[in-house]
Amino acid sequence: MTLTQDQYDQLLANYAESLVDGMDMDSLVQFAMEQIEINIRRNCSLDEELIEEIGRFNDESDVAAMIEDVGGNPADFGVKNWLDEDTLTTGTRGVTGSPIHLLQ
Repeated sequence: MTLTQDQYDQLLANYAESLVDGMDMDSLVQFAMEQIEINIRRNCSLDEELIEEIGRFNDESDVAAMIEDVGGNPADFGVKNWLDEDTLTTGTRGVTGSPIHLLQ
């Protein structure tokens, strides 16, 4: 017997749901992070590509802070220092979009 495409898709969805139902929050977070890292490594092999990807969903001050957190110099990648005027005046830093495409 061969499953139709609809049957295959539903069986896969049911299986995925059963896996997720059996995970606690820590396992879900770990799984999501691992999948995001795998997909980013596949799509961003160069430093500049990774920084561009990070910049798609974070403001420049957050990108600079992440680069500095790993001992890099944001200026080497054309990113302003994370203590720029916007951060100092508003005190805001945060995600400006949703990187949900990384799970696909």
